[in-house]
Amino acid sequence: MRFEARDLKPYVDRVKTADLVVGRPYFRVTFIDQDMLIPDLEALVFIGRNLHPDGPGLYYQDASSFLSGERLDTAELEPFPKTDVAGHDHFTFEMNDKWFDVYPEREDAGVVDFDRALECLMHCSLRHRAWDGTLRPIATRDDE
Repeated sequence: MRFEARDLKPYVDRVKTADLVVGRPYFRVTFIDQDMLIPDLEALVFIGRNLHPDGPGLYYQDASSFLSGERLDTAELEPFPKTDVAGHDHFTFEMNDKWFDVYPEREDAGVVDFDRALECLMHCSLRHRAWDGTLRPIATRDDE
């Protein structure tokens, strides 16, 4: 088996909000270290827009609970928190062992499709070849 060769872009090409499809899986790729060598890949399913009056935006559910048949019951939603973690461009809430992310509506949806997630991991693999073996945590505001 041979994987097709491709040119990797030097940036993340996120899905456009207008192109999101309800029920389709998307991915959030983040890195937990400064050198972007330790990826954190999360599978999400887009479940809709503006599903709660306190939290307008793009709604994603964790893929595991979605695929097991669990769905967001908007009738059970309580008021949303006004803030989540400082520095995040979205907020996350949990409900009955399911978690949901709500991103603000903007041009890009904050997620990537499968091929773009794979390309992020390919970039990581190429950086990993030059790694000096030292793990460098991402600087926090307290470290600055």
